[in-house]
Amino acid sequence: LGASLLLNGSIQTLERIIEVTADAGNARILMFSLLVGGLLAYLRYSGGVTAMVDLLVRKGVARTGRQAGLLTFGISFFTFIESNLSSLTKGISTRGLFDKFGMSRARLAYIIDSTSSPICIIILLNGWGAYVLGLLSTYELSVPAVSVLLGTIPLNFYALFTLAVVLYTIISGKVYGPLRRAEQQQNRLADHTEIDTPASHPSYMLVPLLTLVFSMVAFMLMTGNGNLVQGSGSKSVLYATVLACLVAYSMMLFSRRFQHQQLVNIGFKGISELLPVVTIVLLSMALGTSLKVLGTGAVIAGIVDQNVPHFLIPALLFLAGSLISVTTGTSWGTFAILVPIGMPMVTLL
Repeated sequence: LGASLLLNGSIQTLERIIEVTADAGNARILMFSLLVGGLLAYLRYSGGVTAMVDLLVRKGVARTGRQAGLLTFGISFFTFIESNLSSLTKGISTRGLFDKFGMSRARLAYIIDSTSSPICIIILLNGWGAYVLGLLSTYELSVPAVSVLLGTIPLNFYALFTLAVVLYTIISGKVYGPLRRAEQQQNRLADHTEIDTPASHPSYMLVPLLTLVFSMVAFMLMTGNGNLVQGSGSKSVLYATVLACLVAYSMMLFSRRFQHQQLVNIGFKGISELLPVVTIVLLSMALGTSLKVLGTGAVIAGIVDQNVPHFLIPALLFLAGSLISVTTGTSWGTFAILVPIGMPMVTLL
């Protein structure tokens, strides 16, 4: 009996995963997540990021440790399309500056990690917005899902507070706790996973990124019949990413520094680097779908309605989100798990 239940459970798990990929919106998000890896690789190997940093240094944008920190913070607003893109760009762009000014790699990691995701979830013209919009669209709401999503921006206190604290540490130069000890020890990593690519020209970074941003807006208008808020986020971000990859590929190919086969290998290498992350997102989607089918959110909402004061619901959701994010290690996975639980609960408020 036990073996039969185990076999049946495993089969149902596989079927649930297949159902997730059968949904067009989910499939687009997964494809986008993989293709971003290829785009990241093109930006990294083209030398455009390195050239952009050199240009900023020559222009006097980063001549002190504070300016290096502000530069790292500011890059987030230009790479809001994807958190991995933001983290990678900032890491490659500014790690040399942090070493130059005697700032620890731990501090660099703190600034990078604490600005990438918060800015991505506040500036929603990216895969984050498309993904959360897709989750919200599965529920019957009294207003458009886009309006609900936009309404979360001023209420995203955690992201806003995190950005404020990071900005405070950069401007004041003050850090606390383990980060302060790391600064005192001048802890630097001996080995790096980034590839030091010789500088080429800033356009190899700027043109694909601008293509990504503007084409996404254009595709949002196209899929929404001229109405930006009615556009399909999952379609737009996928189409824009494909176009940006093609632009980056073409620029690198026509530069005659790369052959076609080299670029194909670079693209697939970038895709493979994000495969573990995409796998976690896929499994989280499957779990979130299962929770919705089982009515977990409705059950929890019923329990909460009878035993917990309603004003505590936001705090409980925040604590649950914190626990899930720590245990799964993925923001998107946290959304997939928590939204099916939280949406029935908010009807109590």
